[in-house]
Amino acid sequence: MSFDVDQASERTSSIAVSRGLFALRYTDSAAGAGGPIAFVRQGPGSEATIRLIPYPGDAPGRLEGAGSCMVVVAEQPGNLQITVRRRDRSNSLNATFQLQGLDERKSTRMEGTPVVSDMTGQGSDPIVSGAPGLRMFAHVARQGDVEARDGQWIAGPNAPAPIEGIEIRLDTQEFDIETQVLVGGRWSRWIGSRSYVGTKGRAIPLTGLRFRLVGDAGANAAIEAECLFLGSAIQSRSGQQIELVGSSGADPLVGIKIGLRLASSRAAGSIAQPMVAQPMPTPSQSLPQAAAPSPAQKPARVRVFRASEARSS
Repeated sequence: MSFDVDQASERTSSIAVSRGLFALRYTDSAAGAGGPIAFVRQGPGSEATIRLIPYPGDAPGRLEGAGSCMVVVAEQPGNLQITVRRRDRSNSLNATFQLQGLDERKSTRMEGTPVVSDMTGQGSDPIVSGAPGLRMFAHVARQGDVEARDGQWIAGPNAPAPIEGIEIRLDTQEFDIETQVLVGGRWSRWIGSRSYVGTKGRAIPLTGLRFRLVGDAGANAAIEAECLFLGSAIQSRSGQQIELVGSSGADPLVGIKIGLRLASSRAAGSIAQPMVAQPMPTPSQSLPQAAAPSPAQKPARVRVFRASEARSS
């Protein structure tokens, strides 16, 4: 999994960490020995529950380059912040990190918990273990690119922050989830999974979301989502097509949690009828799609992998 990084001298990303013992490894950099230096610290609210243990002789909270590592001890779910900083202007910000669980007794649970890559949010178990895996990526104001897995918050009630865009990735090709976002009073086009929709770095938060399942194989599945809009209570929706909008229609989205639930044969008929929130009184328009960057403009990337994904690739 990878995320766009701008061409500034440094970039900070948030990583959600479940309860447990982990090794955080700096595994690779496109610039080789000239790759960026990584600075790791506990995220807001995690200072008392997460400890960082450096390799003997290394500076605390600092990964000098590929091959360096540290131990992360999380007494409770929380988050880390990783800042990558250029060594000089000519070098790339590209870097790859891996968060690996060290306790084999927890390996099964770790398959369903968020571990790495520009993440923030509160940890929880997957909504249903038998459902296809779902990952959500979001760009959060003042935090950068963030990831969460099934049933886990990005931002949310414990750490609300404006969300500017999202991308859904589904671990199946049998059906898909499409997304629409409401930005600046306009609905985007329906966008399939593995495509980002929204903005980045423009301080324009999402004010509404729509999700729908497409494909016959999705008939026995349902989307379950919770959203938090500024000044409103948490909204919960479930169905094959759902809509979430704040009470005024213009309130910023400051938290999102989404997952999939497999329906039993008894419940399949009811899921076929989507539960849809009342649409807001705004004309449906399509957002213009940004042109793809040329190779010369292609942004740098910070790539972070969970251990299980690295082994399967």
